[in-house]
Amino acid sequence: MNISGLNASTYEVSIFNVQGIRVKALTLKDTQSAIETHDLKAGMYWIQVKDPQTAKVKTLKWIKS
Repeated sequence: MNISGLNASTYEVSIFNVQGIRVKALTLKDTQSAIETHDLKAGMYWIQVKDPQTAKVKTLKWIKS
């Protein structure tokens, strides 16, 4: 999975399954980053991207097939 268009240099990313369990957490240190998802099963996930400087959070729905 690729994430791009980030404005700050560091973001905290969490991926949650449909039960709300965090299955992956990482820190992105670039404005465009790739996240390895080969270890996740097919299904729907919620991706939460947080800017630690402003505390703004964006939540996205993602479906892995």
